[in-house]
Amino acid sequence: MTGTNLDELIKSSRSMWWKDGIAEFITGIVLILSGGLQFLLSGSPRPAYRYVIVAAQILVIALSPYAIRWLKNRLVVPITGYFKPQKQDKGTSGAIRYAISIALFILLTATILIDNIPPWLSISAFSFIILLWVGIFWNVNRLIFEGILLAAVPPAVTLTGNSTNCIPISLIIMGAIMVTIGGVVSYRFMREHRKNE
Repeated sequence: MTGTNLDELIKSSRSMWWKDGIAEFITGIVLILSGGLQFLLSGSPRPAYRYVIVAAQILVIALSPYAIRWLKNRLVVPITGYFKPQKQDKGTSGAIRYAISIALFILLTATILIDNIPPWLSISAFSFIILLWVGIFWNVNRLIFEGILLAAVPPAVTLTGNSTNCIPISLIIMGAIMVTIGGVVSYRFMREHRKNE
């Protein structure tokens, strides 16, 4: 196998790693759990309970990447044979990727911290920008559509007049959407890319 073919194989494997829907499925579960914890947080008057709920939410988010990798390694890889090669991002392409990531982080942080911007708008902007970037970078057009769809949820919930629980309800609906799409995509991906025994 030539170096060119090996590079193409690695690139294809990396791309497939993001196209199987598992990340969306786990992210959807995290959003649903976060929405539920937000409900508890808004209804808990005791500071001690609030700290526990916030810690639980941070823990859920922190463990999500490990959950994604665990599910992929035990479900997707044995069925399809696709794996994620070790990172070898060096030079200009790696620098551009990290620069874009830092710029996105600064933009999203500023959006959240500005007092004049309502929380639901921050969530919409966060969902749209992140999914748009991942969709374009990894050439997964489905994620661009999902970014638009999820970004529309918080303002739609706000229009219903339920401003008090807008954030928890939005997170749960967004999570349900991602779980549904991720589950369907995962099933179809593993069926279409099942390796020959």
